[in-house]
Amino acid sequence: MTANPRSDARPTLLIAGGGIAGMTAAHELHRHFAITLIERNRRLGGKCRSWLDPEAQVPVEHGWRFFNATYHNLFDTLRRIPFGAGRSVFDNLRRKRQRPGIYVPALLKRHAPFRARDLWEAGRDAIRLLRILGWSDERIRRFHATDLFETHLARPGRKNLVHGLIRDFLGIIWSTDKSGFDVQVTRNMLDNFVVNRLRLFNLNGPTSDTFIEPWRRHLEDRGVEILAGARLSALRGDGGARVGSAAWVDDASSDVHERSFDYYLSAIPNDALLTVLGSDLLDAAGELRSIDRFERAWQNGVMVYTRSRQDLRMNSFHEHPWKITVVSQAEHWGVDHDFSRYGTGDSVGTIADVLSYVVTDWNAVGPATGKIARDCSPDEIYEELCFASEADPAVVANFDRRDHVAFPSPAGARRCVVDESLRYGTKGSRIVANEDTVVTCPPGTFHAMPRAETPIRNLFLASTYCFNAFGCCATMEGANETGRRAAGALLRAVGSDERVPVFDGKRAGLVMRLLLARRRRDARRLGAANAGGSIPA
Repeated sequence: MTANPRSDARPTLLIAGGGIAGMTAAHELHRHFAITLIERNRRLGGKCRSWLDPEAQVPVEHGWRFFNATYHNLFDTLRRIPFGAGRSVFDNLRRKRQRPGIYVPALLKRHAPFRARDLWEAGRDAIRLLRILGWSDERIRRFHATDLFETHLARPGRKNLVHGLIRDFLGIIWSTDKSGFDVQVTRNMLDNFVVNRLRLFNLNGPTSDTFIEPWRRHLEDRGVEILAGARLSALRGDGGARVGSAAWVDDASSDVHERSFDYYLSAIPNDALLTVLGSDLLDAAGELRSIDRFERAWQNGVMVYTRSRQDLRMNSFHEHPWKITVVSQAEHWGVDHDFSRYGTGDSVGTIADVLSYVVTDWNAVGPATGKIARDCSPDEIYEELCFASEADPAVVANFDRRDHVAFPSPAGARRCVVDESLRYGTKGSRIVANEDTVVTCPPGTFHAMPRAETPIRNLFLASTYCFNAFGCCATMEGANETGRRAAGALLRAVGSDERVPVFDGKRAGLVMRLLLARRRRDARRLGAANAGGSIPA
């Protein structure tokens, strides 16, 4: 074991995990702790990172980094990350161009034709939806904790127009969970993405260029020691209910390092945390074993490069078994982004757009290939994505595979670039591992999310499986909020009077204020019922 080399008088802190949650905690705590941050990937940012493919020299951006107007916590952080003289990363956000004249007709066409009875029932469903949005957290916890949202709107043999529109509208997020969301999570999604100021923003370039790397440099400038390419292998107990040391492996050299710290913050996935905690620590904090109830979904990107700008009308291929969403990066990065610098050889100067597909269900059989996604080679994945795009032209209006750019490689022409987190076997035809998954909350687990503090006195948690008011699966806002909550808990642990602000994201908008008032009234009615009255409907 190597002793901590710092001579700093501040308490030492190890942050395991360099995604949004871990970087947020480091951002809030660097003045109070001597921080070492380790990240298994060579790049920080976790699921939000982007990179330049070393072979094809093209940008790889996993999906769409959208920023909702309700991202109060994250926006506050962005404003405090410098980006050149007098600017911050927040200045790299641009308002997403809304196109209701295209989007709304495409949305309605998907659910046509309408009959008089369909529209009548849609009105009844809308009233039912408003009633659900007005339920208090206490009511959901007591009576609807394990209810699927679909059971309150989707009814067999009926059109269920409102339910279908909600699924379409939230398609990018809804696709992360195969079993469907429960009432609490869906209500939170509707709060944050529909009811509470639906205004969206995008970064004006690849995420790592415009957000993650400037943030990394800022943390390093503030004295945070960042060890990238270091995989946490063990958290060892000290004989009591405390972590005594941490061990990690350097991926480049395979060297093993072990060091003692005063405090430890885990910002790694829940399944990874369970593998590194020693049995003595799990025995001391048995409740941590329950974090395995939070499932992990494969939600990985496949990039296709085109010679012309793509015209996207919608973002989801709902009927495809792979549960595919797609975005045009040129639409989000803006007309000023220079695509001409990408590519190699003859492809330089020919790329005008990136179609970033995200496949969620890698265990479903694709109709074009007749194979599950994880058993497909990159060429087979490409063929299935083309099939989906051609079968549902309402999504990409000008899709044409003849417009796609292929790149030479030792194994033949590459027609797409698959997320580097997906590891292929020796023959290159089947995916054997996925190093980047996202957390999902099976029905009923929202209220079981752990807090930042744990029974292990010097171990704290920050990740999207931890409690956050945003409460909407794996989002940047949720990750940022959990990093703030963990930072606040650590400051309390060392007796600091400083507080880390946490915004609940539900303060703006008249409709949201009315709904919150209704929820408070509902909670009071339930309280009155507990005092001896009947439980109101």
